[in-house]
Amino acid sequence: MTGIETGENLGASNTLTVFARGAARQTGKPFYVQPSPWHMGTVPFFLPGDEDTTQHQLTEKQLKAAVAHEAGAIPNGGHSSYYLSREWYHAWLAGAAVVCPEGCQSNFFASDESECRKAPREKTIPLSPIGRRAQKFLALARKHADIGVPYTPFALMLDQYCGYTGYREQMPCPWNGLKPALPDWEIVLFFESLFPGHMEIVFTPESMLPPRNEKYNTHAHPERLSVPTPYSEGYDALLSDVPLDVLRSYPVVICLGEHEFLPQTVDRLIEYVRHGGRLCLTYQQAAQLGLKAPQDPAAKDGIAFYRLKRTGKVDLYGLRPDEVPAKIDPSRWTRWGQLVVYHPEEETAESLRARHEATRLLPYEERFIRDTKLLLSRLCAEYLPVEISGNIQYTVNRTRRGWLIGLFNNEGATKTHITPVVIDPSKNQTVMARVREESIQSANEWCEERDVPVRNGAVTVEVPPGEVRIVELIIRD
Repeated sequence: MTGIETGENLGASNTLTVFARGAARQTGKPFYVQPSPWHMGTVPFFLPGDEDTTQHQLTEKQLKAAVAHEAGAIPNGGHSSYYLSREWYHAWLAGAAVVCPEGCQSNFFASDESECRKAPREKTIPLSPIGRRAQKFLALARKHADIGVPYTPFALMLDQYCGYTGYREQMPCPWNGLKPALPDWEIVLFFESLFPGHMEIVFTPESMLPPRNEKYNTHAHPERLSVPTPYSEGYDALLSDVPLDVLRSYPVVICLGEHEFLPQTVDRLIEYVRHGGRLCLTYQQAAQLGLKAPQDPAAKDGIAFYRLKRTGKVDLYGLRPDEVPAKIDPSRWTRWGQLVVYHPEEETAESLRARHEATRLLPYEERFIRDTKLLLSRLCAEYLPVEISGNIQYTVNRTRRGWLIGLFNNEGATKTHITPVVIDPSKNQTVMARVREESIQSANEWCEERDVPVRNGAVTVEVPPGEVRIVELIIRD
């Protein structure tokens, strides 16, 4: 199988899932997700009776160990049960065959790992807040074994030798080290358009950063490792050597970055659009394929775009030739990764100023994002069967009875790596869901096990701070 780690200090969790699921579908193998509780050098440790919100007076030794990034289990350490459980539910609904909570042998229990291992078989060790959420998640997953199929109408196709990495310290350098070109940077900007703020602190301007905790010289972590998007999560990343039968299972293919466009790749794309697929290319990709009709009707070389356009649906997006600057400094992009502050206690006024200045988008970058968002808006209006309103991260699965909607509220349950969870009731999200071309007969919510009323063809669900709600929409025959 193929696998990813989420949680930890890893940004772009949405994007990681897009690549993992795409790899699984292209290769015909399952994928695996391992949410990590490790955060800024600490992992959770619970005492009997502890809740996420329990405030512990940590000793100077414990604090110094945490701030020194030693991977120590301390009270109020690591990620919250709220965040970790959102990752489990998300991976499950996204189609993962295996969801493995990292370190569960210790952080599922209100006791340290050594005590768990030494305890006699008959002893019952109390569950921690993380363990209780895991127990609830497992019971729900067993009760609802059929979650349908993740609905992903959009394939994002990269060249098989593109070498894109979503890790912020290397982006956008191909294979983590080669000199990047504009198409490499456009991949980063595309995912920023799709998942705004997906690189967490890299794309977060100074005005959006949380207030500094003066006592521990840290920023409160907003747990924005996963983000909401108005364009759904219905995307799979594929490579250009994808088999045609896999490619044809997607109504839309969007090409990202630089492509070699080998003859067999072009032939595969022509077959794709001939059978009703819709292909989206950047203006640079179209120019490479040959924009003009040939003088000689029998000509084949350098006219691939003409052949594609003549065969089926082809859209262009991104920067037009006259919008590309004559001179671009790629070192500016790589400086972004160098300016990442992995541990908030290392942040200074100067590093904050430098990062804020470096991440200011230039006019041509803003134009690329603006045009990409217009494309995504048009495609979603045409190909997404479900309309979701509200500031929420969501998944969509097709089931035998209708649609299954996973709703994830990433706001309102905030903690740092050394503080308890702080709940902000004002971050409750009200979400409305409707189906565009079908009628909802009834609806029910799985986490609270209750029916949801259908009013005027839509359902409304409240998602508390940091929580998950799963809504099944049963379609009228």
